[in-house]
Parts: sequence; C-alpha cells; structure tokens
Amino acid sequence: MTTMIWTEIAAETWDLMGGDEPQWDHDFFRRVIEENPGPALDIGCGTGRLLVRYLTYGLDIDGLELSADMLAICRRKALAQGFQPMLYQQNMITMALPKKYRTIFIPCGSFALVLDYEEAKQTLRRFYDHLEPGGILVQSLFDAFGPDSDIKIGEWVHRWTNKLADGRTLEVHFYTDNIDRVEQVYRGKRHYKLFRNGEMVGEQILEDTFRWYSANEIRLILELTGFVDIDIRGNETDKPFSVEHWAMMVTARKPQ
Repeated sequence: MTTMIWTEIAAETWDLMGGDEPQWDHDFFRRVIEENPGPALDIGCGTGRLLVRYLTYGLDIDGLELSADMLAICRRKALAQGFQPMLYQQNMITMALPKKYRTIFIPCGSFALVLDYEEAKQTLRRFYDHLEPGGILVQSLFDAFGPDSDIKIGEWVHRWTNKLADGRTLEVHFYTDNIDRVEQVYRGKRHYKLFRNGEMVGEQILEDTFRWYSANEIRLILELTGFVDIDIRGNETDKPFSVEHWAMMVTARKPQ
C-alpha cells in the first residue's frame, strides 16, 4: 500500500511549500499532454498544483488522490476558477475509473510511494489498462542519492520555511530513520510546524517512506508491463538521465 497521505497541516500547506509560481515540472508535463491531445489523468493530484493550472489552459484533466483533505482543497481551488473537474479518491494500486486517457501523468515521484515491488508492478498494469491505445504514461522519479542529497540518518534536517497568507510561518523538517539498500526503501518522517508571532500554534508529523528506482529498473518493469518507446530524461531537460541529475522524467507509450 502507499504509505504517505497528506492530511491536516501538510495538506493545507502543500502548495505553499513550492511557492505561488509554477514549479520545475510544470512545463514538462504540460508539453507532453499538449503533444498528445485528449483527456489526461493526474495521479496524486493533491491540492491541484498542476491540475487547476492545466484546466485554465483548456486542457481536459481528471485527478486521482488518496487524501480527502487534499481533494477538498483541490475542488475549492477549481471552483474558484469556474471548474468542476472529475476527482477520484482512490489508491493508485487498485484504481478503477470509468474512462481511459490519452495521457496519465504522475508528478512529485508519487509512484515511489508504492513500497511493495509486486504492488508496484500491479500499479503499472492499472495505468496501462487506463490508457487508450497509443496513450502516454509520464512520471517523475527522484534519485534519493543525487548530487544535492543531504541525507543524514538519525538527524532532523530543515527543508523549508514559508510565510503563509494569513501571517503564519510554516517550517518543514525531514528525519531519516533508515535506508534499506537491499529493498531500495527509504524510511523517515516529516515534521510540519506552524508559528504565529514566533509562537508555535500547530504541528504534525507524517511518515515519509518511499521506494527508489534505478533508470534500468524502471525501464525493465515498464517493458514487462507492455510499454514501448520508453524514454528517461534528466530533471525537466531533454538530456538523458545521468549522475548530474536529481530527478528522472520517464515517458512510455502503450502500443496502438
């Protein structure tokens, strides 16, 4: 099963951790969707960081998300823009939707939240079955030990401080419990702290656990699922993934 479900403070402040402007993956996913016209599905759509923006461009986007708190925020944001997208509260491992898509995109490395290897293969099969013939699967996956990694086992590491619109300040800290290099699973925590006028007024600790993949491994399981034309780029660039990059952008096509 997927392990992380963003609720409460984590859901409320999800967008704000990245700022108000479109983030690094915005243009990459948008380009893939526009080059493959038709309905698209945002897996792990969260609070609509990408989904709501893409709706404003006239794209046909549905969303799938496990967190009811995040979906509520996404609906509210979409309504404020005059949209009522189809949003499904389902687990990607067992998802069963009433339509097929030209593009399924998975931002923020969300596929890595499926820890069990057999369930990961099952999840890819779900994606495959929900694509139209010729449809595209595209996702980001992160290199846990990339060139900018600052992982320290047994220590809290400060990641973000953001000012919220209501005057509160959000701090987010990460803690690494264990790195299992055999199963390729990272286990840790995220600590969210809210402050007002220097006084902490709320906090939340979430489990932060994910599986990581090598480029060859993700390519192999995509091939075993039936995907073709698999391409792996570094970050949001057109360069092949290499040790210089901290993220893989993986695209694959379902045969016609």
